Amino acid sequence: MYRRNQQETYRDSEGNRGTSIELRCGTEGPRHDPYGYKEITVTRSDGREATLHSGLAEWMTYNDGRVTRRFEDPIDILWSKFEACVGISPELAERAFHRVKENRIRHHACGMKHLNEVSGYPGETFLMCEKCKAILDSSFNESAII
Repeated sequence: MYRRNQQETYRDSEGNRGTSIELRCGTEGPRHDPYGYKEITVTRSDGREATLHSGLAEWMTYNDGRVTRRFEDPIDILWSKFEACVGISPELAERAFHRVKENRIRHHACGMKHLNEVSGYPGETFLMCEKCKAILDSSFNESAII
């Protein structure tokens, strides 16, 4: 596993009713030949948690509240184990993550006409409601600071 040279470029989480989904993207591997990776973590309301990592290495961790297990199998087997552990496939979890985020923006109490993109620190961009000053989304562009 190449954790030492891993750089996270995106992290966000969404959830409701006690279940949360976190999506992380970035690069890993040697600096001269980096690989992209994606990690999706689903935490259920009963405490079960599974993380699926696909990139240079493919692995999964599962924590049922008592024991943490780690699996390093082919990706199709990891997808099956992920679904068996938390009750949702990685693909559906990622779609749910994006759908919840989209609905939160689309159905904002102040309406969409007050939304505006504003800049934060270098590389940061926020989607903010000008009326209530709520931040509905954020993004970070690492290349803006390198």
